[in-house]
This record gives sequence, structure tokens and C-alpha cells, in this order.
Amino acid sequence: MRAIVQLQLRQMLGGKRMFLGFLILGLPLLLALMTRVFGGFAQEVQLESGIRTGDGARIEAQVVIDAVYLVFLFVMYPLFCSILLSLLYATSLVSQELENKTLTYLFSRPLAKWKVLGGQYLATAIVIASGVCLSCVGGWLVSGLPLGVRGLSALLVPCIVGTFAYCALFCLIGLLVPRRAIPAGIVHAVVVEGLVSFIPAAINKLTMNFHLRAIGFRITGITDLPPDLRQVLEMIMDESIPTALLALTGLTLALLAASSYIITTRQFVVNEQG
Repeated sequence: MRAIVQLQLRQMLGGKRMFLGFLILGLPLLLALMTRVFGGFAQEVQLESGIRTGDGARIEAQVVIDAVYLVFLFVMYPLFCSILLSLLYATSLVSQELENKTLTYLFSRPLAKWKVLGGQYLATAIVIASGVCLSCVGGWLVSGLPLGVRGLSALLVPCIVGTFAYCALFCLIGLLVPRRAIPAGIVHAVVVEGLVSFIPAAINKLTMNFHLRAIGFRITGITDLPPDLRQVLEMIMDESIPTALLALTGLTLALLAASSYIITTRQFVVNEQG
């Protein structure tokens, strides 16, 4: 298993995809820095600071500013970096071995095929989660430490959980449609994770985005919001942290089980393309 993990790490930390990965991780940092320097979010919130809650009490401007920064960072990291990096690396766990003609070496190891895939998956998810979390901490610092430790936790937990879940998802997509894995993954990310997850019905709970949003929202513990806004948020994030974590764990394990079944039963031809 160690040899499998080491091989996967060498493949991830080398080649052209590594530079693309750094660009993906660097973009949110750059945007956060630009936003902070020009004070865009703070200015907009201050202009709207006259908004009052239902009981007439004025909303604390700083709380709203922090919330806006957190939403921005949440979109940039769990919903951008984690998805794109998982799509970039996890869809090609098997196809890259076919292209590099190393699949025979991997499957000749005294390990079951599903364990080989499991080692690749773990190495991939750990590296991606580590990179996303490091960049996220940088973005949080640049943004002025919104909501302190609670704010950082509300970002890092979805980053970690989301990366492991998305890697499992795109690993399965890569096995099902190896030649069209990237387009299929993009369609899934936009349609399912981007659109279906916001439908106020039971179907949105089949998406990972819904559960990740619930985790982040519950961790922040923000209560100083207008009743109408909080009602809208409750509709698209109405789930407890344990329930969300259990749902994501179940989805991840189910996806990995499906991938393990496919890689165990399918015959792979080493010289085939993608």
C-alpha cells in the first residue's frame, strides 16, 4: 500500500497538472487580496447598514461583513477549489496509469485491485485537502479573520469533508466514462451541485453541496441576521451538522464501493487510450 501511495504522490506533485493546481489554489487568494485592498465587501455592507431586523434593532455591520467574506471564501474553496482539483486528479486515477503504462505494475502488487484504487484515492484526497486548507487559511487571514476561529472552522471542515466526497464522486465518473470524465464532471458540478442543490425539496439532499453548506452555516452560529434572510438560508441549509456529516460519509462510502466493484470486475487493456 505504501508503494501505491508514494507512486500516486509522485504523479500528483509532478507534471503540468501540478502547475494548474497551483493556479487554482492561488486564484482565490488573489481575489481575496484584491477585495480586501479595495474594500469592496465592507463598502457595500456599510452602504446597506441601515437595514433593520423585524424588531427594529440595527444589524451589526461587522457581523454582516464577516458573513459576506465567509460566503465568498466558502464559494472559492469548498465549492471551487475542492471540486476543480478533485475533478482534475480523481477522474484520472486509472486512465493516467493506462497512459503511463503503469497499470500492470500496480495490479501485479500483492493487493486486491480495490485496495490499489483505495490507496490512490487516499493519497489524492489528502494532498488536495491539504492544499485547499492551506490556501483557505491564507484567504481567511487576508480577509481579516472573519468570525475568528468559528469562521475558519466553518471553512476548513467543509473543505476537508468535501474534498474526500468529491474525490470519490469523480473517481467513479472517471471509471464510468473515462474518455469523457472531465466534461461529465463539469456538467455534474454545474447542474447537480450548482443548481439542484438549491432546489427547496428533498432532491437537494442528494447533492454534496447542500450538506457542505449546512455544515458551514451551523458552525458559524450566526444569529444576527434579518428574519427573512435567515428564513431563506434555513430553506437551503436546514440540516444539523451530525446529519450532514453522516449523509456525506454515506455518499462517499457508496461511491467508493461502486468504484471498487467496477475496478474489480472490469478488464483493463494497458494499451487503450483514456
